Amino acid sequence: MKIKNSIHINPHYFKESSWDQRFEIMEDLFQEGQFSILWSKLQTFQEADLPQARRPRYYFYILSCAVYGIGDLLKAKHLNRQLNFRFHPTMRYRLSLRLKDFVTANRLRHSHVFNENERADFCHTLGLHCLAKGKFKFGFHFYQERYKAINTPKSLMSPLKYHYLTSDSKLDSNIIVLEQGMGEVLISLLHIKSSGNHEKSTFCGMAKYSRMVKRYFPNATYLTRLKISEFENKEGILAVDFLKRSWEQKHTLSIEVPLDQPIRTRHSKPKIGICWRGGAGQNRREERHIPLKYFLEFLPNENDYIVLQYDTTEEEKQLLEKHPNIQIPLVDLTNDALVTFDIIRELAGVISVAGANWHLAGSANIPFLAIMHEHSHWLWGKNSDANSVYPSATTIRKIDLSFDVVNRWAFTAISMWHSRSVEACISSHKACERPIFITGLPSKALSQTMKKFVENGLWINNKAKNLSSENEIYGSEIIRKRLVFNILNKLGVSEEGHTFPAASDQIPPFPWLRFQIEKALHEEGYDRNTRWGYQDFRLVLLWPLLARAYPNATWIIVRQDIQKVGLELLEKPAYTKQSTSYEYWSMYLRVFNDRLLSLKNSQEEIVELSNEDLSSTYIRTLLR
Repeated sequence: MKIKNSIHINPHYFKESSWDQRFEIMEDLFQEGQFSILWSKLQTFQEADLPQARRPRYYFYILSCAVYGIGDLLKAKHLNRQLNFRFHPTMRYRLSLRLKDFVTANRLRHSHVFNENERADFCHTLGLHCLAKGKFKFGFHFYQERYKAINTPKSLMSPLKYHYLTSDSKLDSNIIVLEQGMGEVLISLLHIKSSGNHEKSTFCGMAKYSRMVKRYFPNATYLTRLKISEFENKEGILAVDFLKRSWEQKHTLSIEVPLDQPIRTRHSKPKIGICWRGGAGQNRREERHIPLKYFLEFLPNENDYIVLQYDTTEEEKQLLEKHPNIQIPLVDLTNDALVTFDIIRELAGVISVAGANWHLAGSANIPFLAIMHEHSHWLWGKNSDANSVYPSATTIRKIDLSFDVVNRWAFTAISMWHSRSVEACISSHKACERPIFITGLPSKALSQTMKKFVENGLWINNKAKNLSSENEIYGSEIIRKRLVFNILNKLGVSEEGHTFPAASDQIPPFPWLRFQIEKALHEEGYDRNTRWGYQDFRLVLLWPLLARAYPNATWIIVRQDIQKVGLELLEKPAYTKQSTSYEYWSMYLRVFNDRLLSLKNSQEEIVELSNEDLSSTYIRTLLR
């Protein structure tokens, strides 16, 4: 949150502040959706004390709180009737409907002071109101008018015209615009997919949905921008309109076929995704939020968890660090929908307040415990049940949440995870998919081994080839500095690898790693025609991530004598600046060797060898 706790919980500070400071605090509270706290601040002064210039914003805050059922609703109703129609008409129309003040709503909607686009705002708002009341026929009818509304996300991309979706799919435009947030995009894709008529359509939307669409609509085209010359006067369908068609045909929004299925990889263990805060901006109100310190009390300690909260605060991160069974993903969950989707597909389940995580889990048939707040989204129907849309959902009212409920649900979800088949490793003969990873104890033997492989045809960056014999050869400086170092830093480990991250089965997922490695290799000129390699003792700490990204890799473990390596470390400034004690580094290497055992005992293709015994013939055999 932007707001400092000391500011909004200290009444004395607020009362002693200037009007500028007070309204700055209240604006922050409004922007963060903290309406109950905002209302408490509004009670600390009288309207008569306000400077005249401040009163419009004061009225706006009163009405905003009332929209969410907070504050003096009778006062808000009276105020709403008195104000000029030009004062935030869309929000006031929404309030009139919620307060059942249909006289004021009718006066607003039919006032002559509004143009066509402003009236479309009223239609869009009326549509949402009807949908929330379960009146889907009227709701979807009015909701369609959002394409020309002003106070809604600009979903219809220029220069497209709006295509009114009918019951006849043969009349559909072949251009679809993905609109609004991730949840709406996912549920729209599910209904579009089930229609079976748009496998080759053109999808338009934000870049973060591109890879998701390309995977599940492989014959489609995805665009983030439209050329006016190519799309002028063409019509586009707003994606959420496919929900209207589904309801008209089946009178349900239930998903029959998910986008994908759960998976279980070779090195994974059952983990549960967690999210305690939903929404964004003003929509992030208190009822969609469980304070983390309380949320954690509902979680059984014997389970492992992955954080799916995309905007974890520093304060929350500090709290999570006290729980070694809870990991924060190594990727930004907002950059690419497919990355988050692939993380969730490997989970045993998800426990979350309302938000995109419900749709991500439901789209992959992953069990999820849906913590339902009081004023729920219209998607979940009159009974506020996520199971009415996603069969893998179990809905629990927020006020009924308890440790026992979570524990019983988690036991079932984890049992189901254990019944999944382990994803088979599909053999590949493509050179680019069969890297050589060279690792072992931190010594010059690794670099020497790498040089011998390079001399016999292993691809590495040209700059690395030209390094002098005294230099370490890793194979790719981009991979080392941009990926390996960055991952270690996120795991709280120094770049030198002097400390150790969590055990191999506790390392959080990084499904984007292969994409990032391929991007790095491309930058360095790799042509994908020969096998490539990378050597680094740090791979011992991160091997599950590389194994997940490249299941057909060959792992070369260089056999070494611990005592000799210990003496070698005492000659390196990077180590001696921390300690000049042989005993110190001897213990470090023994811990390191134990980590190496987890790789040796894995199901990866492991080749143990000694650098001294390597022959060109043997290396060429390995590189075939």
